[in-house]
Parts: sequence; structure tokens; C-alpha cells
Amino acid sequence: KRLLCSQMPVKGPGCVTVRVPLPEGVAAYWKDVAVLAVQGGRPAVDISQCMDSDGLLRWDAPAGESRIMRFVSSNTGQNLVCPSPNSNGLVIDHLSSEAAVIDMTYILDRLKSVRKNLDPLKTFMLDSYEVDEALDWTDRFVEEFAKRRGYDPIPYLPALADAKILDPEITKRFLYDYQKTVSDLIIEDHFRAVRDVLNKHGVRLLAEAGHGGSARVDALKALGSVDIPMGEFWNHERFWVTKEAASAAHIYGKTIVDAEALTGWRNWQDGPAEYKRRFDIALCAGLNHPTFHTFA
Repeated sequence: KRLLCSQMPVKGPGCVTVRVPLPEGVAAYWKDVAVLAVQGGRPAVDISQCMDSDGLLRWDAPAGESRIMRFVSSNTGQNLVCPSPNSNGLVIDHLSSEAAVIDMTYILDRLKSVRKNLDPLKTFMLDSYEVDEALDWTDRFVEEFAKRRGYDPIPYLPALADAKILDPEITKRFLYDYQKTVSDLIIEDHFRAVRDVLNKHGVRLLAEAGHGGSARVDALKALGSVDIPMGEFWNHERFWVTKEAASAAHIYGKTIVDAEALTGWRNWQDGPAEYKRRFDIALCAGLNHPTFHTFA
């Protein structure tokens, strides 16, 4: 899910009656989070109770110009990047342990429906975190933020939509707290939640937990939250996060350092001589267990 915002100026003093539009980009599943009035660079006026379900706002505005900001939570509409033939669909909410448990339980139940047990299956792999950039959100975000950071984030949401709207020091501090909360939720409610479900069935989690197209986590903490930390390196590409996985293994007491290894689509155009130097560098970075990926 992501947080979206629509904005409109109003002028007081007096009663303002306006229809506040939904933000651009709202997808099929959305809900209002808050309606805020911002004046003079200060946080903090929540006027959500002044807007009805159709977006009609009736508010006794103070003197001067105010900016009305309607914040809405919406699913992103992003589909899986590399689905198998029968798995295409929307990505899950990676900040929700409920989503993680439902997703993994469904996969395990499907596997167990056609076999007696999972005995030969010892490891599940999660590929790199390839979720488009967004203002990450989840239904319990406000509650989880307040629990971790000790204050209500609602008055400071304008800083997410416009970094210049609030005092710069307040904005900087809130953005730090917001990003840390997003990281904590992805680590705790996705990677650890998936790991816990799998471990109950005797399966380990191997995951590229710290990186991807737009990863937004504390990389070492994320890699340390899974059973086997995993980096990656590609053929003919300077893309290295094997050292990251090795560092997480040292910090969190893991013995296996994996990596998506020698990824490429050159279809037999290279031989072992082309691969050896690159593989040796990965070994020196800490690799001790390769996972070959799209590699002849």
C-alpha cells in the first residue's frame, strides 16, 4: 500500500464548504487516512471529522490562507515483476504480518495438498525486494509508528507530500522516523513473519532481504532476520552485495553466506574462464554457498 495526497488552498476566516478530491493514482482499494489543514509551516490541525464520506468538507477556517491536504491509503496496483505462469497478480502488503502469514500459508497448503509432507523441501527463497518506490503505508501504520517512535505521526504527514511545507528541522526529523518505521515493519512483519511461518514447517528462509530495485530497509538488520542471508552478483555487471550478506552473517551469527550467482542471459556465449575471476571475487567477499540464477 502507499500513501497519496490531494491538496487545495482555502481562505478564511469563516465557514469553508468545498469538495476535496481523491488524490491522483488512487487504485481499486483505498481508504481515507486523514484530512489536515496546514497554515504557516506548522504541523497539526486534523480536520478529518469535518469531511463526509463523499469528500465534502465543512470547516470553520481561521484567518488567512490554509492548505487542505487529504491523505488516502491505496494499493499500489503493482504486479509481480517476474511471475511464473500461474502466479501473476498484485504484490502483497510488505508492511503487514497478516499478509505475510496468509501468503506463505497458502503456498504451503497448496504444496501439502499434493504430497504427504515437505520432507525433501528444506528452503524457500525470496528474491530481491523489487517493489516500486512509494510512500509506504499499511492499515496499522499510525498505531505501529506511535508505538515505536512515541508520538502521533498524523500531524506531520504533510512532510511526506511536500518536504518544504513544514519547518525544515521538523521535516528532517519526521522523515527519519518515518523511514525507520517503514524499515522496521518490512523486517519484522514481512521477513521475520515469513521466516516464522516456514520454520514451523521445518523450512528455512533464504532471502535477498537487504536489496533490490528500491529497497528501503536497514540492509544488515534485514539480512540478519532470515535464516540464510543472500546477496547477488551478475555476469558482466558491477553489482555486488555479497559483502553485505557476509557482514550480516558475521553480525548475526549465521554460518552460510549465499548469493544469487552469475545471473545473465548470454546463453552459452561465455566459458568458465570468463566466470572464474568474478566468482573468485565473490568468494573473497564472503560467499560460501552460491545459488545459480538464469545461468546456463
